[in-house]
Amino acid sequence: MEGKYLQILLIVILPIIIILGTTLQVSSDSNFFNKQITSLEIINPTYVTIGVAGEITTSVVDYLKGDNELDEELLGIRAKEHMKDVKNIRDISFYVLWIITLLFIVGILILILTKRYERIPKILFGGGLIAAIINLLVFIFANQAFGTLWTSLHEVLFTNDLWILNPATDPLVATFTLNFFIIFLKRILLISTILALILAIIGIIWMLVTKKEAKIHHLEIDKPKEHQW
Repeated sequence: MEGKYLQILLIVILPIIIILGTTLQVSSDSNFFNKQITSLEIINPTYVTIGVAGEITTSVVDYLKGDNELDEELLGIRAKEHMKDVKNIRDISFYVLWIITLLFIVGILILILTKRYERIPKILFGGGLIAAIINLLVFIFANQAFGTLWTSLHEVLFTNDLWILNPATDPLVATFTLNFFIIFLKRILLISTILALILAIIGIIWMLVTKKEAKIHHLEIDKPKEHQW
């Protein structure tokens, strides 16, 4: 039973680290953003050109990284205020990620120092598997009703209605359309699922190797010893 509750805690923390970490990484990936907005299937060409969409994308990504301030003439007045809320949530998420990652590392170190090594692969397997299952469920729901999912997410995260934008007055929403965020979500799910499965496979292999070594060790102990006369 020693280390059981710590193992459970770390299994719960690991999927959060995987999914939240991937989300923050993708949200600051300039190459991904720039690649997507060059497609007329992503932006709304009625209200924004690819050139303007490129300027908006660069401005938004740099702003989220803390490298610049936003221009309300470029994005729209409401859009600029909404992006402040987005950045606040992103910054909080970043600090949360660092805190839980630190807790995870400390937890693993405790298991190592107390010689509960056998619990570590179980954490990798359990946490990875849970993350993959969560992603699968999100993927299934998003495929059925992405609009509902996206609206519900905004209603939970934001305390105002600044996220309800008009592409005619807010070029931001004409650049980052619903099609963009569908691809955005799929990228997060793909990357985090790959990471989760890699950790789960490492956990399985680790457990199998440990089990095999333990079996060999017991056989050697149980092997009759030869007596010399």
